[in-house]
Amino acid sequence: MRIPISIFVASLIVALAGCPGGGRWDRSSGGGRFIGSNPDLTPKADVVVFASSETGHGDIYSYDIKRSVLTRLTDNPNYEGEPEYSCDGKRIVFIREHNDVANLWIMNSDGTKQSKLTTGSGYDSSPSFSPDGNRVVFTRNVTDLKFRPGTAASAEIFIIGIDGMHERRLTDNEIADFEPSFSPDGKKIVYDVWAENIWTMDVDGSNAQQIGSGASASYSPDGKNIVYVSGQYGRQLSVMDADGYNSIPIVESDHYMSHPTFCPDGNHAIFLDEPNASGSGIITKVHIGDHTTEPIVNTSIPNGS
Repeated sequence: MRIPISIFVASLIVALAGCPGGGRWDRSSGGGRFIGSNPDLTPKADVVVFASSETGHGDIYSYDIKRSVLTRLTDNPNYEGEPEYSCDGKRIVFIREHNDVANLWIMNSDGTKQSKLTTGSGYDSSPSFSPDGNRVVFTRNVTDLKFRPGTAASAEIFIIGIDGMHERRLTDNEIADFEPSFSPDGKKIVYDVWAENIWTMDVDGSNAQQIGSGASASYSPDGKNIVYVSGQYGRQLSVMDADGYNSIPIVESDHYMSHPTFCPDGNHAIFLDEPNASGSGIITKVHIGDHTTEPIVNTSIPNGS
């Protein structure tokens, strides 16, 4: 049976909005779906970082691709996920839950020196470093009176310095703003609205405009292209020009696919292939030109690893 796109998008929005008390599991009618694997590569493309649900609550791992070595970076009883490397590969920004609150944290790439970046009482998610590594853009479910707390419409985009200073709100509207990330020159931010449409804005929040339909968008290293989830049911990935034109599918599958991001060479992208749409699966690399794919690592890590 085909699922109406409105139901699919609604379940994705619930997941992105955060699930208090749920450890970032989308409590959908089809069962819980882990949110936050978010694979990302180092600048040398030799190590991939991701979150796994196999411990029962979410922990962050790195995987050395050439040496086939897996390293657990976090070991905390609370949910941790949505990791991303800084552009120099020396740090990782991620989220950690505690008592239904999620804040941003930063750690060294080996898991040491973990420190809290945000201290609010809401739900922060989808962090992404600026190209110079001095700022982080992210989504926060705000508690403004004009929103019903915890709903997707309360998702707004913020930016903060890595010293925890100069936090600034970039969007203030009654629509759901998710998954922001910087352009390589640091002048633009791409994000999605209602997990259906792709928008860009200047880094100060001005000049916001829709450039296409889709979700989970990110720029190529040269800033000329954007890779994103396209089509219905999360079963297609595409690449388009940075202005939204010339969209070309690069992967079509019977599986749900999530969180595509360009590799440093600009000729490949990685994404999470989820055979059971459970939030776990195989981190996969695709060639942008010939669309060939190859598996990297399975995020289903045995308990206790």
